[in-house]
Amino acid sequence: MTNNTGTRRSAAYDVTVAAERPQARYAVGEPVTFLVRVLQDNQPVSGLTLEWRLTLDGVLLLNEGTVVVDEGVARIIGSLDAPGFLRVHVSISGRKREYLAAVAVDPCRISTQLIAPDDFGRFWQEKKEQLAQIPLHPRLTPVSSDVPAIAAYDVQVDCIGAPVRGYLAYPTAAAAKSLPAIITLHSAGVRSAAIPSDWAKEGMLAFDVNAHGIPNGQQPEYYKALAKRIVAGVPVPSLMAVVDYMADHTKEVAKGITPEIPSGPVLGDYRIAGAQSRETFYYLGLYLRVLRAIDFVASRPEWDGRTLVLYGSSQGGAQALVGAALDSRVSFYVALKPSMGDINGRVKPRIARWLAIPPTELQLTQEQWEQRLPRVWQTMSYFDVANMATFIKAPGYFNVGYLDDLVPPTTVYAVYNRIKGEKRIMADIEVGHQNTEQALKLAREAVFDHMSTKKQIPKREAAASDPKVYAGTGGQPLMGKLAIGTPSDVIIQNNKLQMMIAVTSEHPHLPGATVGKPIDMAVTGMEDGLDWINLAYLSKERPVWFHSDTIGTVQGKNVRIVKLTDDEAIVEADSIYKEIPEVTLKTAYTIHPDEEWIYTETTIYNPLDKDLTLWAGDVMDNDNGDQYVYIPGVGDIGPETMERAEYKPSAPWVGHYGDAEQGYAFVYDERFSDFICFNANNTLMTQKQITIPAKGEYSYGRYIVAVSAVGRAHKMDAVIEVYEKIKALN
Repeated sequence: MTNNTGTRRSAAYDVTVAAERPQARYAVGEPVTFLVRVLQDNQPVSGLTLEWRLTLDGVLLLNEGTVVVDEGVARIIGSLDAPGFLRVHVSISGRKREYLAAVAVDPCRISTQLIAPDDFGRFWQEKKEQLAQIPLHPRLTPVSSDVPAIAAYDVQVDCIGAPVRGYLAYPTAAAAKSLPAIITLHSAGVRSAAIPSDWAKEGMLAFDVNAHGIPNGQQPEYYKALAKRIVAGVPVPSLMAVVDYMADHTKEVAKGITPEIPSGPVLGDYRIAGAQSRETFYYLGLYLRVLRAIDFVASRPEWDGRTLVLYGSSQGGAQALVGAALDSRVSFYVALKPSMGDINGRVKPRIARWLAIPPTELQLTQEQWEQRLPRVWQTMSYFDVANMATFIKAPGYFNVGYLDDLVPPTTVYAVYNRIKGEKRIMADIEVGHQNTEQALKLAREAVFDHMSTKKQIPKREAAASDPKVYAGTGGQPLMGKLAIGTPSDVIIQNNKLQMMIAVTSEHPHLPGATVGKPIDMAVTGMEDGLDWINLAYLSKERPVWFHSDTIGTVQGKNVRIVKLTDDEAIVEADSIYKEIPEVTLKTAYTIHPDEEWIYTETTIYNPLDKDLTLWAGDVMDNDNGDQYVYIPGVGDIGPETMERAEYKPSAPWVGHYGDAEQGYAFVYDERFSDFICFNANNTLMTQKQITIPAKGEYSYGRYIVAVSAVGRAHKMDAVIEVYEKIKALN
């Protein structure tokens, strides 16, 4: 392209900004380096001056300056002295366009000063009781789903205030109590519900709910008219006008009179409507409609009675958290960039946030807000999902946008960190409030993983007094003050022994790597004698003894029952190798009647085009005092042997015991028989270097033994007898 003088016009600059660390995570006080790369005509640029700012969450200015690009690269360095999100804003000197990047600084330490009102729980319990007095009175009008074999209905259900309105969809051939359920909830705005055929096609009872209880399926002009913003009867361009409106009533405020925040005749300003009181605030009805939607779905004959997922983004993510906090029937929730968190619980100098108003509009200080809206902050504390978070017990899935201005990442973590139940969070490092295709894909996978677990693992009813074999959840966890399993974890047992495999529990020695691994084990009728088994681990480098309780490289993804008959139960756990995520593992636990072991086989899959050589093995830790490792051909390794010690057993097994009257052991098959054993502060560790062929797999098995040692001169005498039984089988 040429200009009017015939000279070739230079190409625009190609500018990218990113943290030096790809994961964009740093510690408090640690220097953060942002790399700015500048090209022109695909060639590195030198001598170009850049202007930069460092901010907290994109708002509070921390530092600023200029830097000159050298050979296509410039570096900007900063840090935070408290947990939060550090953002860099870069522009070419003299130009307005900004290029952004952000990093998380100890995000799991972000907290809030927010304190729930003393009657927070009582207030919501009373609202639930009031709601329960209103009959559902569901009205279902058939509509076309445009998908074969999927039934769809326009639904209206009575509620306090506006009704619940949405679209229901499910497979027409669904039997009674056969379908997991999902309720999808809307982000801020005014719109119709949509027919959730995509979820119904996955075999779900799906209900998409519009936020306001308004009619579905109307023309676009209908919703546009409802969405106009009105303050004091006059259309305004921004909700900031509400602040100005309140500021004009300072005399009334000084007298202790808070003027009503005008809501106008339409929904455009619903986010501040009635905020002077918890009884009149618009979000009271919006939250109660979530609970009533749950009531409706739970009343459907197709629901399986176990699996009920809430799924939403932004405002819908907040609603999902509310439903999970206030209704125990919710088994899983997805909260994508959830709003309504840490509304008035700011920790100075955090950004000012109120509902979904962009922070660029809200530069008021805490004192200014409290002066202008003295009653509003009290109202907000009843609706802040950071206060709801402490009530959430169901597992859930979050995502967060590091460049999000509508729902700053600090507020998401302020909520996330208050939740004590199982949870995961996915970081969208390079985006703001939008959900990328990858983020939506991972959220759907999280739902399907939960569906698979809930569907395939039967809920344990009253067990027989002397079952042959059993595998399932919901039963009595193993006994003993040191046992950590819960009814949500899988128990696998016969008449000789029991094992608890983690589904939701996490052991502090295996953070992020507990799912799919044994966390309790005992001889039937005895208390738990096992602390944990890290089975299996993988490592590029040869691990040494002090790594035995910290190798968390194999991360479990799901656990499921694959077989349960009178004579055999099989539980499978799928995992990934975090250092090379393409490498996956499957571990199967198999139990039969009258055996003092559970046979486990691990298969490692290598999809790469090259062979992989790794160290593999297992780690066992006893749960009792006076722990000993027993090595065949060596004998007892006791508490006095704390230094690194490497052994080659004379037989393919190794034992472990403590002061309880039980013995434990790994007995390996021939594929892993030439392993090396370490004692590690009396933690048992096995290892072997293995090669997994390109696009191939490697499998090995071991018998996990638990046997009573009551009356034995040495606890390993009982294990040796079991080893001889296993050897005879093979």
